[in-house]
Amino acid sequence: TAQRTAARTVQRPAARGQAGLAAARDRRYGIVKWALLAALLAYTFLVARANSARDVDFSAISSRMAAAPGIDVLEPLQFDDMAEEYFWELNDLYKDVFVEYFFDPQEQRVYQQALHEDYCHVFERGDCIWYEGDKLPSDLIPVDKLFAERMEANWTEEMMDVSLGPVS
Repeated sequence: TAQRTAARTVQRPAARGQAGLAAARDRRYGIVKWALLAALLAYTFLVARANSARDVDFSAISSRMAAAPGIDVLEPLQFDDMAEEYFWELNDLYKDVFVEYFFDPQEQRVYQQALHEDYCHVFERGDCIWYEGDKLPSDLIPVDKLFAERMEANWTEEMMDVSLGPVS
């Protein structure tokens, strides 16, 4: 019984530390979740307000949407050890709702564009990095997020195999 009591006392501080760490992580997740919800509500309010005008001014809608906070507001969270996991979860949710994907088979490029942006991001086979492009070309094939992510993963793996050479 003395050994059991000693084992319990040794495990309790670690368990308390892990519980405190989990509680802090839950608090940060709650804050991030509410911040994203507030940003999405502000975005919805701006769009609804712009659409409710009697004479719809599409340039006003575009400028208000561009001024609305996007996922970039949360970007610093990806570098925080406590919030990194939640940042990527929120990033995926944002992309599920607001981002469209396209594929160009001739140029071997994948494009992604958020609904409120007038520019796009381009992933080109052989470069293995997303870069900012101007506007979407007109002859692209719409694809889903899974297809775009698989193309990115396959091309990145292909590039890594070429750069590392054969593994012996």
